[in-house]
Amino acid sequence: MKSFMDEWAEIRNYVNEELERIREDIKWPTDLVESAFHLIKGGGKRIRPFLLMVTSKMFGVPYNVSLPAAVSIELLHNFTLIHDDITDRDRVRRGLPTTHVIYGEPIALVAGDFLFSHLYYYLINTYTSLGKPPSLIIKIVSSLSEATDNICKGQVMDLLPHKYISSEENYMKMVYLKTASLIETAVYIGGLLGGVSPETLSKLRKYGKNIGVAFQIADDILGVFGESSRTGKPVGNDIRMGKKTLLVLYALSKMNEKQKQLFDRVFGNRSANDKDIEIVINLLREIGAKGYADKHMKNMVYEAKKALVGLPENIYRKYLENISDYIITREL
Repeated sequence: MKSFMDEWAEIRNYVNEELERIREDIKWPTDLVESAFHLIKGGGKRIRPFLLMVTSKMFGVPYNVSLPAAVSIELLHNFTLIHDDITDRDRVRRGLPTTHVIYGEPIALVAGDFLFSHLYYYLINTYTSLGKPPSLIIKIVSSLSEATDNICKGQVMDLLPHKYISSEENYMKMVYLKTASLIETAVYIGGLLGGVSPETLSKLRKYGKNIGVAFQIADDILGVFGESSRTGKPVGNDIRMGKKTLLVLYALSKMNEKQKQLFDRVFGNRSANDKDIEIVINLLREIGAKGYADKHMKNMVYEAKKALVGLPENIYRKYLENISDYIITREL
């Protein structure tokens, strides 16, 4: 019996090999191919493909059948990363220069658009050739399209926090839309491929939504308290960008006037120096923002695991529990 990490590594290899095959099939124009696959070639955890394929396998679907859907969701995820890096002006991801830094914003925008369009071409043609019924393909395409709609809504909320994020409730809505909805979709599609009941699909959605929110809270914590050498992204960038994370919302509710003045001077200031950022990070730590966010994150994972009760008790369900634990203990 393979360990959780061994299974994940095997799935990652399947996905990476298929992504490379797709890249080689496209070939030209080289600027489009190289820019579109820049982040993909740089690696990645492939969490969403893992969730989709393990969920399907829990219901007896072999990996070669779930692979096309898993690769499609990874293409969709990377499309969002390219555009996200442009809007956030991020210059580093996974320890590499971001796509727009190397190729320029115009090419990066087209590269993202290409991944978004090509994933549907690939998905539909691959599953048609495998003899999958049109009704199933339509359901998968529809779920991916719905997730993309949600991501766009969440992204606008994130870009305009002064307008859309004034409370923890708003924050949770944004996190669901921008991050958790695609993770939810991964396990949902896994269930669709497994031909499960509507009741089971509902449980899978609940599981995916909760670990998706937990994943984003973990990202928020790492973005402030992590080490850039491990995360591959500059620590404190969320503070410079003025991101209204759970950490920030909690801290704002606890600050005295002097702390608030210090915070306001740095928060959202894109030219803030590293020393100012460190002062704000220490302020968030002293107020207890990390402990508060940790508690929320762990509660989400608890709710996610509860949603799995009643599903097949096999090693693949155990892998879903394992990755839930990984989310709250990871360092990158």
